[in-house]
Amino acid sequence: HPLAPMLLSVAVLTVAGALAVIAAVPVGALAPIAALALGAILAVAASGPALSLVNWCCTRLVAPKTLPRYDYSAGIPSDHRSLVVVPALLTSLEEADELVARLEVHFLANRDPHLQFALLSDFVDADAERRDEDEALLARARSGIEELNRLHAHEGEDGGEPFLLLHRPRRWNERERRWMGHERKRGKLEDLNRALRDPAALVVGGEQPFMLVVGDVSSLRRVKYVITLDADTQLPRDAAAQLVGTMAHPLNRPRFDEVRRVVVEGYGILQPRVAVSLPSAGRSWFSRLAAGEAGIDPYSRAVSDQYQDLFGAGSFIGKGIYDVDAVTKAFGDRFPEDRILSHDLLESCYARSGLVSDIELFEDWPSRYLADISRRHRWIRGDWQIARWLMPSVPLIAGRERNPLSTLSRWKLLDNLRRSLEPLAWTLALPALALAAPQSWAFVAVVALFSVPFVLPVLREAQNKTRELSWFTHVGNVVQSLVRQTLQAALAVAMLPYEAVVNADAVLRTLFRLTCSRRGLLEWTTASDAERKAHTALGGVVVSMAAAPLVAIAMAGLCVAWRPEALWAIAPLAALWCCAPIGAWLISKPLRVGPPALPHAQRRFLRRQARLIWRFFETFVTAEEHWLPPDNYQEHPARAIAHRTSPTNIGLSLLVNLGAADFSFIPLGVLLARTAGTFATLDQLERHRGHYLNWYDTHSLRPLPPMYVSTVDSGNLVGHLLVLRRGLLELCDRPIAGPELAEALADSAALLDEARARAGRRASPE
Repeated sequence: HPLAPMLLSVAVLTVAGALAVIAAVPVGALAPIAALALGAILAVAASGPALSLVNWCCTRLVAPKTLPRYDYSAGIPSDHRSLVVVPALLTSLEEADELVARLEVHFLANRDPHLQFALLSDFVDADAERRDEDEALLARARSGIEELNRLHAHEGEDGGEPFLLLHRPRRWNERERRWMGHERKRGKLEDLNRALRDPAALVVGGEQPFMLVVGDVSSLRRVKYVITLDADTQLPRDAAAQLVGTMAHPLNRPRFDEVRRVVVEGYGILQPRVAVSLPSAGRSWFSRLAAGEAGIDPYSRAVSDQYQDLFGAGSFIGKGIYDVDAVTKAFGDRFPEDRILSHDLLESCYARSGLVSDIELFEDWPSRYLADISRRHRWIRGDWQIARWLMPSVPLIAGRERNPLSTLSRWKLLDNLRRSLEPLAWTLALPALALAAPQSWAFVAVVALFSVPFVLPVLREAQNKTRELSWFTHVGNVVQSLVRQTLQAALAVAMLPYEAVVNADAVLRTLFRLTCSRRGLLEWTTASDAERKAHTALGGVVVSMAAAPLVAIAMAGLCVAWRPEALWAIAPLAALWCCAPIGAWLISKPLRVGPPALPHAQRRFLRRQARLIWRFFETFVTAEEHWLPPDNYQEHPARAIAHRTSPTNIGLSLLVNLGAADFSFIPLGVLLARTAGTFATLDQLERHRGHYLNWYDTHSLRPLPPMYVSTVDSGNLVGHLLVLRRGLLELCDRPIAGPELAEALADSAALLDEARARAGRRASPE
């Protein structure tokens, strides 16, 4: 029963942190009511560090757990047929092309006859049912899916089409007074689930959910699992088969409580680990700082997650796999319309979600601070709209029912609400303590409390010393972590007042819409739209973030009027908050990485190494070897040449010729002659279904046993040929003799001098 100890630990640490700060305030500095108000504010503020500390302890004490899975690397069984869907909005012709291209990338990385790929699309909201550009958008998406089915024909089950387009029409929403996709993403997935079990739902026309269906839908009724992805999510190679294999394992299959109608054992939803894609993490200083470590981690098989490790239940964040029958049974007629915006967490509470931390997906991170704040504002609105599920009874589509959610599920909902109030609590606590007791340790104590979540990652890095890791490298990693966390803490402090205002706006706006207007509850903007609409000019950022300097000015004015002696403590904080808009603008600017500027000595060293490397190919890739590179040459114990080569060696040799011409080691005529000689030999080599075999004798050109095809080598050769093609096309614009020729002659002369000196030393009697 780990929940009670965890919550009790969080409560004790929260109270202890708040009391430690209040205890540092001199007696009499605060009135009783003011002390109570400050205590409540500090309790909200301290809950974040307390929870971070408890989570950190859990990850240190409890080993990560991985879920069992079937090995479906050879193919997904027909009775576990699955569908990969990308719910998205068609906003422009370019967006439609991008969605189709990403769908093909998912397919190429996860080819399987029992796996289909669908684009689940809506139009953007509008004041009318149809807009002038709708037909062009729909035609572009349709032609893209049809072209994919032509390119990859017969790769589906029984020769069927692997790609689908399911597009919904706009419906009139009386509450929103707009034409829009019914219930947005949640509605798309509900309509899809209904279509998977009721083929009549795929009939176009009338009140059916889809206005356009493209592709072979005959096998959809046999789909057991659905993998849902966001438009910017990347599905790595074979990740789909791994997800299906995990979902299908008997120990993970969902089991229902028929009374509460929720999954109580096993999982109806599985959420893989989601990491930040490497390109998006380097677009700006903000994404570099906020995204953390990006890209593929080849050393971690599983990561710690306190909810999965302690309770065997994670949280769904909208990208994962679900059991169609399980979620249909769990959700049923439960969720009221025009009410739920953030449906992922609520769905995971009903269908029980598990975290598969050893399967990793990738998604983009916003490059601009304002784009990130925009999506957080949307998340907070969604969290407060489902706060009603903390109560003893919850609404249905028609009527009410007793709340079936577990205590753990309700804690997750409450934790999101608590997190949304943290910036406001810190924004009030920091200046309040500086004004109330500027000469006390209270201000220092609250700063220390604020620093706890940023210190813990440094401690974690400090504890990661392994026997194989040198102390120099380990200390470097710790220092790097310390610098990153310090910058993140500074950014968090600088943005506190702005985030407090944004979060307060989201909370108050949601409460007003829930209790008064009853409109705008489904207001939503895609991540790509938020990125495009975020201000890039300094003036726009300053206007958008005017709340930060206004709060700073008000705080400084209050200090001067009420307690001037506290100005020394207030001034640095006020200055930081006034500079917040400029800081947000600076860290959001795109990064432009120029070519590396190497010192002359390093350039000379690399050029001479290149000349020595070229000497190998110049000596051994000859007509006697049919212009193929020998695999290796050894000098000890006896000089010998390995007269065999591979597709990777051949591709490297072709690029080495191109590099030698770039360095002016050889004239262009020699480059063309050597390249033509290699290609003439390639035409003579035996192949299997277009692939070169892995080893050939460079004298007889016969394949060497055992004969096999290496997809790695074939891929290497293709990549080398693509680069070679571009380099050869650029030859037309190159001068016959450029400045590189003089450097090449100087390098060759220097190497000859060094070789002569070595020969002289060997000939010396000494």
